Amino acid sequence: MTGPSPNTRIDPYSIFSGASAYQGLATDGPHPWRDLAPEDVYPCLLVLMPHYEALPVGGLAKDEVACAVLLERLRRWAGEQGLRGIAFEYLTPEAAPLTNALRAADWPVVEFAARCDLHVTWSDFAGYMDTLSSRRRVRVRRELRALQEAEVRVATRTLRDDEPELVELRCRLVVKYGGSADPAKEASMIRRLRSCFDDDEITVVTAERQGKTLGFGVFVQDGETWMPTLAGADYTDPNSRLTYFATLFYKPIELAPERGVRIIPYGLGSWEAKQLRGCVAAPLYGAALRLDGHF
Repeated sequence: MTGPSPNTRIDPYSIFSGASAYQGLATDGPHPWRDLAPEDVYPCLLVLMPHYEALPVGGLAKDEVACAVLLERLRRWAGEQGLRGIAFEYLTPEAAPLTNALRAADWPVVEFAARCDLHVTWSDFAGYMDTLSSRRRVRVRRELRALQEAEVRVATRTLRDDEPELVELRCRLVVKYGGSADPAKEASMIRRLRSCFDDDEITVVTAERQGKTLGFGVFVQDGETWMPTLAGADYTDPNSRLTYFATLFYKPIELAPERGVRIIPYGLGSWEAKQLRGCVAAPLYGAALRLDGHF
């Protein structure tokens, strides 16, 4: 990155100086770049994967020694390129060997926020319901009954080559949260999923009423992990009100045991709503290094 980004959820200077605390990021610090100016750390190398996460992959991903070698080579390379800072963001629980290597190398490590993980410990939906409080069970049954009375059908299918309906619903979601609809971009994301994963690894969960799709969620399975990847809904239709939880939670929760799923990571945001449905908080970390050694 040659300079600060307007997206303060990923901008290294904003986060590590404490300016992103208003978004619930690194609220307790430490903020190693608090007393620095942006030009002190840019250009900066940002290590971040899609979906706001970072973790090592490959045969040596769990080897702390290999992670330490990676960090040293990365630091050396960044210095040769004339960079002034390096930042890792949203290090997941699976990145523990890398996070430990960062601490051992005296990088300032900061707790960013928490990811919501749902650990699958049940064998059927009734078993899931037993994990909830009695008040929450009543609420879930009420939501499912409302969907049934509204003639909303929740089902699963594979991802098709062409998904104009999902693209439109995805755009509606983006606009609802203040973004700009870009059908070409959304269609490209769906094509990328189709090219990277087999049919049996991708599940589309849809909520439909009278032939119209009101909402959807796309899940990608990697071993025992079932990753929610895309979602969308028609928020202009009142019948879509409860489809988010039906497609992203209740139907996947029902299907997870038979697919051998042990964890569904629901990511950032809406912590209370997710925790009420059984999720637990998993800390996410970040680390930042100013290359001249002054933190």
